[in-house]
Amino acid sequence: MMSSRFKPLAFAALAYLIDVFVLIYTFNFFLYTPQAARLRDSHYSAFFFIYVMIFVLRDVLAIGMVAWFCGACGMRERECVPLGRLSWKYVLWGVLGVFLFRVFAPPVMTWIMEEGVTHRFPTTRVAMFEPIRSLGISMGIAACLDNVLGPIYEEILYRGFLQTVFKKYMNGPLAVVTMSALFALSHWPVFGMSWWEFTQQFLMGLLFGVLREKSGMGPPIIAHQAKNFFVDLIAVHVIK
Repeated sequence: MMSSRFKPLAFAALAYLIDVFVLIYTFNFFLYTPQAARLRDSHYSAFFFIYVMIFVLRDVLAIGMVAWFCGACGMRERECVPLGRLSWKYVLWGVLGVFLFRVFAPPVMTWIMEEGVTHRFPTTRVAMFEPIRSLGISMGIAACLDNVLGPIYEEILYRGFLQTVFKKYMNGPLAVVTMSALFALSHWPVFGMSWWEFTQQFLMGLLFGVLREKSGMGPPIIAHQAKNFFVDLIAVHVIK
């Protein structure tokens, strides 16, 4: 029988594996197969519907999973997802932080490496945003929907449940750093992983983790949503 002391850690590990290999890899892999590309080109309405349903289903399943694991660990939902009173000061700091990072980090990395860094971003990121350019407003609406819902589930899982569990076994700063590393690694099955990709996701994870510790779940969710929108705007050349 599993020791009750390590039961939350075991459930946290299981939640992480389910997220990475089922909710992230499986659903996203479907969208980037040649068959999905042909469906998109020949029956765009069907592809658009499937795209939206996949991301909505993923988010609903993930939130339900977190709620179940919290109960299984004997933790209250408020302990895993501390909402509290929304601090607009930390919301502002979070949004400003992700904006500055998204705009200025690539030029800095170009200067450090003395070459362009865009090719180091995995090619699936380009494939993801190609429909926005070529197929118009419908895919843009789908991307906006995912930008709103996706960060809610990711923050509830990573900064809510997992970070709370890790704080039971280590001090707060180390829990934030550990969770940021796991958050960065969780993007590997979809986006591939270069040291630059890992670094940017890790730094964003640190920011979200600190915001969660300072002011509950509201600021990191909003900052994460802002980060995703900035990525979209850069990808479609709204921000140059």
